[in-house]
Formats: sequence, structure tokens, C-alpha cells
Amino acid sequence: MKTTKPDTDRRGLSALVITTALTLVFLTGCGKKNTFVPPPPPKVTVAHPVVRDVTAYHQFTGKTASVASVEIRARVQGWIEKRLFDDGQVVHKGDVLFIIDKRPYEAAVQQAKADLLNAKTGLAFAENDLARREKAYKEHAISELDLLRSRAERDKAAAAVAAAEARLETAKINLDYCTIRSPITGKTSRRLVDVGNLVGAGEPTLLTTVVQVNPIYAYFNVSERDVARYLKAASEYHKAGRRGTEQKVIVELGVATEEGYPHRGLLDYVDNQVDPETGTMQARALIPNDDFLLLPGMFSRIRIPSKVLQDALLVPQIATAQDQQGRYVLVVNGKNVVERRGIEVGPKEGTLVVALKGIERNDRVVVNGLLNARPGSEVTPEMTTIEDNGGTPAASPESGSEKPGTPTKPGENAPATDAAS
Repeated sequence: MKTTKPDTDRRGLSALVITTALTLVFLTGCGKKNTFVPPPPPKVTVAHPVVRDVTAYHQFTGKTASVASVEIRARVQGWIEKRLFDDGQVVHKGDVLFIIDKRPYEAAVQQAKADLLNAKTGLAFAENDLARREKAYKEHAISELDLLRSRAERDKAAAAVAAAEARLETAKINLDYCTIRSPITGKTSRRLVDVGNLVGAGEPTLLTTVVQVNPIYAYFNVSERDVARYLKAASEYHKAGRRGTEQKVIVELGVATEEGYPHRGLLDYVDNQVDPETGTMQARALIPNDDFLLLPGMFSRIRIPSKVLQDALLVPQIATAQDQQGRYVLVVNGKNVVERRGIEVGPKEGTLVVALKGIERNDRVVVNGLLNARPGSEVTPEMTTIEDNGGTPAASPESGSEKPGTPTKPGENAPATDAAS
């Protein structure tokens, strides 16, 4: 079929219109400039420091030891008849542990009683004989030698009574030794001799041991510098007019399997000189152990309160970082710009740490999103509250002050010392 000329003109006109429209769109697009729109500042989480009083501690390591340890031995010879305790049992003072066959010693007591009775009879006869001879001597019926001989017999009979009384007492003591009792309250070791064995033959046989573990001792060493610091604090304590008051030092203790320092006691001894080889002085704490969770020889962590930091500023430990200049935190200022603040770190309180210097209570410390916060960069802060894991918030508006603790009874702050007293 042939194409007519009007159709061809119509298709050419359509193509011209489309080409013109595309050209106008292209020219219009090229007329606008491509401008950069910066992204919004990164978001970070900020919070004000926790403000409260914090107790600073001196830390030590030590070992526990029993207050008393006694070897239970057989003091008389005989056969073990009974054992009245279990291995590892807690026994009290006076509890019977073993019984040795008493029959030979009961017989010895009866024999000693008979000997005493015989001696007393002899003494009575000698006294009567002396009285008769003294009367006869006054009547010149006997010589002076006979009187002196009668007096000697009386004295010999009196000595025999005393010796018989001593033998009876010895027999009673030996009989009492057949019942072996615990001299202290404590925990027994395993039995070393079973029922039916002969003990005390030639030497006092070791039967078991008892250690007193409630309360229990904790020994630790204090450095020479801490000792000197304590002596200075003690001198100031007395100069303050409290010489007549009792100064008690609180000691807190924890072992490897425990969180924190659940055991609390008092310092009861400090050595009288510094060891010149180690430069330390030995100290000892007395720790209640009612539940018997502490045993002699355990490695222990020990801390002693040294001073109270009033209105201390605490921040999360994860909010702190360290570089060549030292420990620091990131703070968002009033223009939402990140600043680096160098801090001096103090005691730790759980997941928080005390910032002694470098920040104020109203500073906004970055606690989350640290990777998005660079000193000098702008951020979008989102406010939150730091979760305090202990202590009581301080009420005073001032911050950074501290005072030494001066306890007078358990539960109060301890004096400023590591040596503890």
C-alpha cells in the first residue's frame, strides 16, 4: 500500500515536537546547581555525674588463720572405748571426744582411798600415843628420848596421810583423763585413732586436732609508707582531744569465691616494728565467722576505710578512656560540641569510678556512642541518667571536699590509714 504525502508530513511534525520538548527539558535541568546537604550530627547519650559521698579504701591481701589450735592427745595409757564426734564436726568447749577404758583407773582411785584411810588411822594412833607419852614425861615416867621418838612417829604418820591424799588426787586426775574433752569451741580434724586401739603407751598419742574458727584471724602486711601515714593520722586524732576515746578500725574481707567484701570485723593487732627486709609491718584483723564460711589458710582480699570523699562525682568506667596524656572523658558543651576532659581517677564503686578532678557536676558526660564523639565535632546529645549501683546521693551542693574518717565503733568510718592502727 502507498503512503500518502499528508501522512508523511504528519509523522515528521510529531518527531519535531518530541525533539523540541526533550531539548527544553535538558536545558532546564542543566540550569540548576547540585548543592551538598550535610548529614545531621551523630547522636550520643550523655548524663550528669552521680553526686554522693564515697568511702575510699586501702586494699591488701592476706591469709586467714585460726584463733586457737589444739592437739587432742591421750594423757593416760589405755584402750579407746568410745569416739563421740564425727570427722570435721563443730564441737563446743567441754564436749566429750573420746573415752578411754576407765576400769584400771577407777580401781586405782579405790586403792588410793584405802591407802589414805590406812594413813589416817596410823596418824590417829600416833597422836594418841604422843599425848600419853607427854603426860608420862611430865610425871617423869619416861625419858625425853622416848617423847621425841613419839613425836617423830606422829609427824611421820601425818606425812603419810599427806602422801596418801596426793596419791588419791593423782588417781582421780588420771581417771578424769580417761574422758577426753575439747578445751575450745571449734572444728575437728579427722580422727587419727579408731576405737579399740591402745593409746598413751610411751608417749601422749595424738588423737585429733580442734581449731577455733569463730571468730577467725586475717593476717596481712602493711607498707612502711602506710604505717607512717597512719601514725600521723593517729597523732592528729589524739591532738584533737580524743585521746581518751577508743579508736576502732573497721576491716572488711572477702575470699576468692565471694563478690565484694561480705565479712566485716575489727583490727586487733599490729606488730611493734617494721620488717627491715620487706619494709612492711604485719597486722591482724578479727573477723566473726558464725556461718563457718571462712577456714584457716584461705587467701583473702582485705580493705580498710581510709577517708570519706564528700559529694564525689562518679561516672561509668566504660565512659572513661586513656591515651598518652592520661585518663579522660568526653563532655558535650553548651554548643553541643565534644570536648576532651582529662580526669584524675579515684576509688571504684561497682561499675562507677570517682573522678577527683577534671569535671563538674553539671557537665554532660558522654556515656554511650563514644565512637561517634570526636573532640571538636558537633553531636546531637540525648540525656539519660547514670544508674547508681550503691551508696546514698550526697545532699550538699558543694563538691570535691573530703574529710578523714575517725570511727569510734564498728559501722563508722575508719581513720585515714592503711596500716590500720
